[in-house]
Amino acid sequence: METQEISIENLLSIIEEKDRKIAELEQQIKWFMSQIRLSRHKQFGVSSEQTNATQISIFNEAESNADLSVPEPKLTEVRHIIANGHALQRTSFRRTSPLR
Repeated sequence: METQEISIENLLSIIEEKDRKIAELEQQIKWFMSQIRLSRHKQFGVSSEQTNATQISIFNEAESNADLSVPEPKLTEVRHIIANGHALQRTSFRRTSPLR
């Protein structure tokens, strides 16, 4: 009978130790998850990709320097054979220089 009581006490102490270890590991998981969230917010958050108005104006250079009095070029249709040789493909493009 005494051996059963000792073993029960032994088992209870092992269970308590396991419970403490589980609680510690759960705390570590919470900390790691918060670090991951913080890292993702720093990398992909709202403030990570702020642009300056002068940076965006670079892309408007063609429009700002364009001569609006010049008419748009006419579209030309060109036919060419696709690699398999069975079908024709039509492509429209603006001719900027005369074809020879």
